[in-house]
Amino acid sequence: MTTFARFLTLNDFKALIAFSDANPRPEGKYDNPEVSAWYTKISDERDRVIVGAAMKFFKAKLKKGELKPVPNATGYRLNFVTQWDGLIAGNLESYRKKWAMEEIEQMFDRLITSPGLPLYFALYPREDVPQPAVEETYKAFIKAIDEGNFPFFTVSKYESCFRTGEFLHIQFENWTPILGRPVRNSDKGLSTFVPVEPVAEPTTTRSVQIELKTGNLIAMDWFRGIGDLREWFDERGGDNVGSVNNDSGIFATTELYASLGFVHVFVGNSSPTCFTAPGKIVFGTNWREYNKNGEERYSDVDDGEGDYDEDTNSAPVGFKDEGSVCTDLWWVTMVERERLLEVFVGQMGEEHRKEIEAYVDSQFDVNLQVEPGKYTLHYDAHPSSFYALLDDKTKYGIGTPYFALTKDTE
Repeated sequence: MTTFARFLTLNDFKALIAFSDANPRPEGKYDNPEVSAWYTKISDERDRVIVGAAMKFFKAKLKKGELKPVPNATGYRLNFVTQWDGLIAGNLESYRKKWAMEEIEQMFDRLITSPGLPLYFALYPREDVPQPAVEETYKAFIKAIDEGNFPFFTVSKYESCFRTGEFLHIQFENWTPILGRPVRNSDKGLSTFVPVEPVAEPTTTRSVQIELKTGNLIAMDWFRGIGDLREWFDERGGDNVGSVNNDSGIFATTELYASLGFVHVFVGNSSPTCFTAPGKIVFGTNWREYNKNGEERYSDVDDGEGDYDEDTNSAPVGFKDEGSVCTDLWWVTMVERERLLEVFVGQMGEEHRKEIEAYVDSQFDVNLQVEPGKYTLHYDAHPSSFYALLDDKTKYGIGTPYFALTKDTE
């Protein structure tokens, strides 16, 4: 079993403690420039000696297969888990591997300065804390790193789950990271680490119903330049749905908008095309390639022949190309003209009706007329996850759908 002593010698450790002793902490609080400079000086030397050795230790354990993936991370998405598991599986591309190693380096930087480890008070001494001999501190520190049992801590300063939005922590048990949450003990004001339970990965796309009264639809990334649509939604619960930087917040946002008569779906910086067919509205792409004989295929097919070189995002047979939405906002927002008029008049007042009518009757990125009725909006948190979760990749009729509306049968 790999030992940390192989990478951090007693002499190196003594030199670091001597460096700390030779540079005593100035008087004052942390916001004092002299104190701040002292912390930086000690931390830089600590990183050079300790973190440098810790990274060599980690790489050695990784190479020998002594590390395990996070056992309870199913259903959660965090940068640290992705990087850790990817390093162990050995399936990261070179640039992602570099990012992962930076994540591990940051982990060690936080871990080794934890007050629960013997190094902390040796580097940052306090008068009320007895200082053991350097040799004892070194042995205790090596033992702690070798055993790999560390109380819960935050790996990254702003780490949260991209699926649930929850701020989660990591606790190591024999160098196996466990994902969990701190639960505060109201009696003592302390927190207890509670491992999360794995949750099932989604197997289907999301759906929500929306009723179209006129079918007179317009679509943009956002309707701006008049009124304050964001404020209107916030007053109706938009400021309580959570962050749209995670799947949970995205789902809640799309569902809130649908309840108010709007389609609002996250599509990233993709500027998707809108394709329509009877009873169907699909946003996405339909890139096709044609060879010299006029034969076509989807552009993501790669057979190495290299004779398909003419791209077009044309509508499939039976569909109409209604135009593309420029998604500077990274969302597609679609609504009936009459509903948008109703919203802005209600917000701005009847005295602005003519101005609002002129705006609503203007041309937008996408302008279409479909049959009124009840529709089901099929979507997911991201275009990639929507496509990945489709049980039939051709069910919506275009090459790569990002989301779709289908008319409900009566």
